[in-house]
Amino acid sequence: DGELDSNSKAAPSSFSFDALLEHTLANSPSLNLTRLDVQSARNELEYQKASRYPELGINANSEYAKRYGARYNSVQIGDDSLVSQSGYGDSLSLVLRQDIFKFGADELAIEAAEENIKQADLKRCASYMDGSIKLLELYDEALGYKNKIEIYERLKNAYEMLYIYEKRLSGAGELSKTALADQAIALADTSYELSQLELNANNALNKIYSLSGVKIPNVFYLSDLGGASSGSEFVPFEDSVIAKGFDHELAANELSMRSQERLYYPTVSLYGRYDLYGSDRDDFSRAGKDIKRHGYRAGLTVHMSLFDGGKRAAQIKEKEINKERILSKKEEARLEYEKQIADLKLFLSKKDEYDKILSNSSKISKDILTMQKRLNAGNESSKIDVLNSLIASLKKELALKEHSQKASFNIKKAELMSRYGR
Repeated sequence: DGELDSNSKAAPSSFSFDALLEHTLANSPSLNLTRLDVQSARNELEYQKASRYPELGINANSEYAKRYGARYNSVQIGDDSLVSQSGYGDSLSLVLRQDIFKFGADELAIEAAEENIKQADLKRCASYMDGSIKLLELYDEALGYKNKIEIYERLKNAYEMLYIYEKRLSGAGELSKTALADQAIALADTSYELSQLELNANNALNKIYSLSGVKIPNVFYLSDLGGASSGSEFVPFEDSVIAKGFDHELAANELSMRSQERLYYPTVSLYGRYDLYGSDRDDFSRAGKDIKRHGYRAGLTVHMSLFDGGKRAAQIKEKEINKERILSKKEEARLEYEKQIADLKLFLSKKDEYDKILSNSSKISKDILTMQKRLNAGNESSKIDVLNSLIASLKKELALKEHSQKASFNIKKAELMSRYGR
């Protein structure tokens, strides 16, 4: 199979699971969202790091002020001041401000952002594993319909021939009409099941298209999963990307909660500003040349919130609740992960035993069919007996194919969990 291109008009002659998987991992919109989540987490880190740097801005102001009591002196507090005179005034200020000490709240926020990057990256890997297994399940479903359609088409032909022969016998009075009616019902049921299989097969291909973006004409373009070695080593849950993702999420939540707790402490800030001013526009326009119309101020401020209506306490409580939520999700994921591993190990341990039983059963059915054909050639058995043996043989063949497919599915799933799980 060549490389797949969802925009190409020339479709390949067949589609393998590995080629579909490669295309899906590179082009799936849902998986691309996880890559964007990583970029978003990195951007959040840059935002948090910006708290280390000062803010520099410019203020331009034109105002009219009125002072009612001339006997009171002008008072200036921090970077704000009371009205000193009545009249118009213009000013241009360059303002510098930086929080220089927040008792580690900003550094904790930066560490939390770094943990979020690791979490997002591990979730991306986990989504690759989930997406791969989801595609495998859809591919296996479509492949199952392919195998059933192949068998049911042959079953339908056998039932049609069987109905023709039994109709002749019924016309000759050698077979009851009840038996003929039963055979007609069996033929109708097989035809109906075949049409349903074809419908379900197309639905399965539509699901594959929605995940991978690859349009497959029909299920007969699908290649078998193929037999693979079952020597994949399963990753313990605590070493898997799923568990590590939850661990980094817990760490980020803990750091974020500690950062919120530091907001109860005061914030020490440095401020400075440089002003150009004048009493009116003409007066202000001369400020650029007259140093006497310049001024500056610099200082430290200490701010501590004494009451905020419980906002900080609510945020901290939310972090505590989120911790319990993450732990519960991790435990849920552990149980599901270990269940899947246990199911795979159980099946793989019984695989050879099932193979032997089904192979023997299929061989016996084929031997009976061969014997019936020989008897029929010698006119020692009716063609009806041969067809009944053929139908039984086809059903055994379908069971063997389904088991073989299930084995290939579980082996491939084990490989994917081993590949993307660590």
